[in-house]
Amino acid sequence: MAHPRRTLLAALVALAVLGGAGCAGAPPVAAPPPVSTPAPAPAPETADPAPAPGPDLRQLLIDPSDIAVTGFLEPMVQPLAEDAVTGLVATFDTEDGERQLGTTIVLLPDAAAAQEATAGAVSSTGEQRTGARSTPAPVGDHAVIFTGYELAGTASTLLLFSQGAASVAMDFRSPSTDPIPTAAVIETGTRQAARLRPAFG
Repeated sequence: MAHPRRTLLAALVALAVLGGAGCAGAPPVAAPPPVSTPAPAPAPETADPAPAPGPDLRQLLIDPSDIAVTGFLEPMVQPLAEDAVTGLVATFDTEDGERQLGTTIVLLPDAAAAQEATAGAVSSTGEQRTGARSTPAPVGDHAVIFTGYELAGTASTLLLFSQGAASVAMDFRSPSTDPIPTAAVIETGTRQAARLRPAFG
């Protein structure tokens, strides 16, 4: 049976692999502009403007106050760079270290690719979390929540969902004697989906 702290990584790998496959169809690089024929007193050429940067995922991540249980601190955030996949991994902890929320956001070419990635992560997680219950959840465009999984005194509830072109994994960990309520997991996921919706649909 997989360790609870490894299941989020497994979901991340599934998302990243599917995301990398989706990125294979990226648009080709534009051809260079034609060279101008010399002419008297030509106007200076200007370079094409650089493409506008994509949304700042850090700004779209939930705050500790958005987590539907109290006591979480500001997260540690790391960018995700896995085979040209764009995203981030954030870890929220409580001051006493008893509870943790790991959030992974992966950006894909479109909503269909994001839903495919989420489905792949659901399948992978179902194979690893023996005995866990998986049910649909009313979060984002498509969501599944895994409950009832614990190991070595740690309870873990995993929410996987897509929101537009983003695929998200949110892994809530706590002592098995004090599990985070499923309703709080869904509420927190709904708030994360709402943060992503304006940018990704």
